[in-house]
Amino acid sequence: MPRGRALGVTLSTPDADRYAYTEEYLRGRIIGALGGMAAEHVVYDAITTGAENDLEQVTNIARGMVARWGMSERVGRLSALPGDAQQAYGLSAAPQTLDVIEHEMRRIVDDCYEEACRKLRDHRDQLDALAQALLVNETLEEADAYRIAGITRLTKETEG
Repeated sequence: MPRGRALGVTLSTPDADRYAYTEEYLRGRIIGALGGMAAEHVVYDAITTGAENDLEQVTNIARGMVARWGMSERVGRLSALPGDAQQAYGLSAAPQTLDVIEHEMRRIVDDCYEEACRKLRDHRDQLDALAQALLVNETLEEADAYRIAGITRLTKETEG
């Protein structure tokens, strides 16, 4: 049941504190954040306004990947958008660089959105099982979500 402005909330907590993230991890975060919008597309062939906050997160991650963390071949290994220290000196990116940054951000997000849709199509039966469980229970704990989806979650005890 939606409460307030949020039409659905997914809490993703890290397994441990991290200070550096890989490109693969960040792409996974984008794919996860786009999951609700992708599910609307896959299930209803429609998009609603429900993904507003998710899109803000996606934009921030993609911008960081491209313009701050050197995760774009086209932009290269540089910090292309000014940080606080650079802004103090009046430094900013050239318009051509901003165009490349936007193009690369869109490429990353579009690739991740397609991956989210593909994963949902490939696992549609699990998506439907989770949706049915949410209609009955309203909320699910992590262990229940994995069980309903038929996924065995590896833990530190079972990994060793």
